[in-house]
Amino acid sequence: MASPYTLRREKSDRQCPGRNSCSWSLDKEIASCSSPAYAHGLQGRRLRRIKALALVGSHAILPRQDRGYVRLKDALCQAFCGDLKLTDVPVGFAVTTAFRRDDGDAVAFYIVRDKTRPGIYRIEDDGATIPFLESAGVEFSTDTRANAFCALLEAHGVEFDEDEMLLHTPSIGEADLPKAAMRFLSFMLRVNDFLLLTKDRVVSTFKEDAAERILERLEGRAKIELDAPVSDRLSDTLPDMVIRAIGRDPVAVFFGTSAQRVNDAIFLQMQALYEVGEPVQVIALLERENVIGHDLRRRAANRLAAVPIYRGDEPTAINRIEREAMGSTLGTVH
Repeated sequence: MASPYTLRREKSDRQCPGRNSCSWSLDKEIASCSSPAYAHGLQGRRLRRIKALALVGSHAILPRQDRGYVRLKDALCQAFCGDLKLTDVPVGFAVTTAFRRDDGDAVAFYIVRDKTRPGIYRIEDDGATIPFLESAGVEFSTDTRANAFCALLEAHGVEFDEDEMLLHTPSIGEADLPKAAMRFLSFMLRVNDFLLLTKDRVVSTFKEDAAERILERLEGRAKIELDAPVSDRLSDTLPDMVIRAIGRDPVAVFFGTSAQRVNDAIFLQMQALYEVGEPVQVIALLERENVIGHDLRRRAANRLAAVPIYRGDEPTAINRIEREAMGSTLGTVH
């Protein structure tokens, strides 16, 4: 049976609108049939297609918003991938990115071939990421950071080999490499954020570390109160920690994270001695020697029970606090 619809094609050659020397040609299907609705619909679809795809030579002219999209996409691809370097190495490939660590080295990783299974790979770092962070002051042994590190590993599908200090993915197929590489790069950038939690940058981390060591050392031997006043009459200035041992004067510990906190310690000691007349030993535990100036450090040393320096000699600093709180600790090994 013959179709009730008959179509005829017309060839049209016209000058390209808005352009001087280019020509464009297109085929138009004009429907002639017993169904006007069909003919109108077909012609409308063809006209919409003509408007969307005007041909200049062999290249399509995209609508202005689409051309902007392409330019933006190309620019973003260049920004993200322009400095990406893939180098063939004996184990597979070395990938160097445009991102930088705090020491200025590029964030890089390896795509390692499986020696026994063709088409299977593993993505890994060079084994220096965690040692670099630890040398910069990041301590993954504290509960807070250990939990955060484990959560970061799990979120990005990365494993940590403690024996080799190696960060790596599970074995993956070649088809999954691009996506896995992006996830691993994201992990490498995020793990370097732990530097933001080093003692040089975040006060709370130093306080957490020092408090944890003191609590462990004096566990079961003294009552320890955090962010509490020494007494009702000395409630104007709160130390970070008050240690109360039987038969000993209370010890107020200030974590010397700033000149203001060291001045607070001096004020509390002077108030206890000359205004209130209560026996209390005040200690300002400095994170590092250069946290405060030389003059303030001298004033603190002359007025406080002790001004130990924590970073670099942590056990000795904790020993000093223990002696003030508990008395002589000679012969005690920690």
